[in-house]
Amino acid sequence: MLFPNSAKQVIYKAFYDKEVTILEKQEAYDVEGGLVKTGTTIRDIFLGNVKFVSYDEEQQEKGLVRDIDVVITCSTDTTVDVGDLLQYQGSKYVVSSRVITDSHMKLEGKIWQV
Repeated sequence: MLFPNSAKQVIYKAFYDKEVTILEKQEAYDVEGGLVKTGTTIRDIFLGNVKFVSYDEEQQEKGLVRDIDVVITCSTDTTVDVGDLLQYQGSKYVVSSRVITDSHMKLEGKIWQV
């Protein structure tokens, strides 16, 4: 069954109120040929629903083994892949999982360690 676009728009207007930035990692070669990380630039911005996650208690209760810090749900039209770098409220996360359903896309992320 296809999820109607009108229903997707209702979800978008009701839940996707947080601005999330997709970043592009910048790298350059130094004079000796070594690869140096020079920072990040903004590739795109999208709206989503952001939930900070701590699976510590649930891991003990249900045996879950998930090492994530954030779950972001957004429109299925959003162009994000596993390994992309996202920023929300000054913190950077690398996308570790992406699940697309009829109505939305769920992104799981871990804090990015430079």
